[in-house]
Amino acid sequence: MKSAVKKRLGLVLMLPTLCILLALGSFHWFLAETRNDNAFINIAGLQHKLARELMTFTHMVHIGQEEDKEELMKAMAAFEENLGVLERGGRAMARLLPPLPAELMDELAAMKKVWVEIKPALAAIAGHPAASAEAPSAYELVAREAPGLADAAYALMLAHEDRSDRLRDRMLYMLMVVALLIFVSAMASIWVIRRYSEEQRMAEAKLRREKEEQEALVRRLKDAQSQLLQSEKLASIGQLAAGVAHEINNPVGYISSNIGSLKHSLGDLLRLIDCYEGAEDKLDDAQALAAVRALKQEIDLDFLKEDLHSLVSESEEGVSRVRQIVQDLKDFSHLDEAEWHWADLHKGLNSTLNIVNNEIKYKAEVVKEYGDLPQVECIISQLNQVFMNLLVNAAHAIEERGLITIRTGTEGKNAWVEIEDTGKGMDAETQKRIFDPFFTTKGVGEGTGLGLSLSYGIIQKHGGSISVESEPGRGTIFRVCIPIEQAGQKAA
Repeated sequence: MKSAVKKRLGLVLMLPTLCILLALGSFHWFLAETRNDNAFINIAGLQHKLARELMTFTHMVHIGQEEDKEELMKAMAAFEENLGVLERGGRAMARLLPPLPAELMDELAAMKKVWVEIKPALAAIAGHPAASAEAPSAYELVAREAPGLADAAYALMLAHEDRSDRLRDRMLYMLMVVALLIFVSAMASIWVIRRYSEEQRMAEAKLRREKEEQEALVRRLKDAQSQLLQSEKLASIGQLAAGVAHEINNPVGYISSNIGSLKHSLGDLLRLIDCYEGAEDKLDDAQALAAVRALKQEIDLDFLKEDLHSLVSESEEGVSRVRQIVQDLKDFSHLDEAEWHWADLHKGLNSTLNIVNNEIKYKAEVVKEYGDLPQVECIISQLNQVFMNLLVNAAHAIEERGLITIRTGTEGKNAWVEIEDTGKGMDAETQKRIFDPFFTTKGVGEGTGLGLSLSYGIIQKHGGSISVESEPGRGTIFRVCIPIEQAGQKAA
């Protein structure tokens, strides 16, 4: 009996030891198999990014951006180097890596096949001017096959992540088996399991409470975002109101001045009329006639007539300017047009320019290089908001006196608008973040960091794109591109 107990006790003591050793061995195997997974996944993701950059730089070179050839060659070299590391192993991601696991070689071969097909075409594009005979055919090949290269890189990344998940699942299954063996090997583990279950219930209750708190926090953040967006709109309205008040003040000022001059001139005319009335019965009186002529000379009657006409004309012009500013404000806001309509982007740009004139006229000269634009299906009030943000930002980027150039045109089925300034420009790190909510380069209290984020969302809603090119000290170009006709929209 004692011998049987000892054997059982020895078995109970031995089985947990074996299970622990098995668990340690399994864990060591798992670490060995997944040690380089993150590096390989990062390289595959980098290949996907490089493939998309190859398409972008190829397009830029094709349309005449010769300076992008160097970037194209750099992207090719990086792609080739990473491909070699994946295939044969080598140094990457600050470590020495072995070749890619054998079960992922099919995905690597698919990516390499596409690369071999388009590499000569990329070299031809990088080595010849965009207008050469070789470039168009090479560009067509790259445009046709390069998306497949990006897809192959993305497929490799997904396959490696799937492999890592499978290994992780296998490791979990092995640990579960070990836990089961330990449970079976000792009755004392029942108490541990019960306590573990109780702790699990407590942990789940804690997680539920944390989840509820996080959901409440998300709701508060959404409310805060809505309030900030509303604040941005209100700030824009306040900015517009200040500009409109300033612009209206000028014509109203000289209207008031002209009315005063007109009143004085009319008084002189009345004096002359009174003089004429007194001289009606004395036209043959030389003295009276001389008095009339002297008075006419004193008030310069001919100039007075012309000046009265000029004063009235200027007053009419002032009233017309007030009317135009109000009309531009109405065109800018389009409060009665919150739906999709066919609109003239040039008219929207002009009305926006008139509205933000007070922000621009002291900082820059505006040059319009308008192309031929058809009517565009859009929500024009939202696009006017985008134009206002870009124009005001351009003015703020100019430190003393500069130039703002507005260009428009069409490209295929899209209409585009470019706003270029000669301001201080931005570095690459700033360009990556300018469309992030709450990011701003302005001082505290000068900007909310939502203008460009809101503009980005508006352009995305229109199915278009907004991009930026900038260099410190050389200025910035924002390019907005939207479809001329919206798919699925029914504009009036």
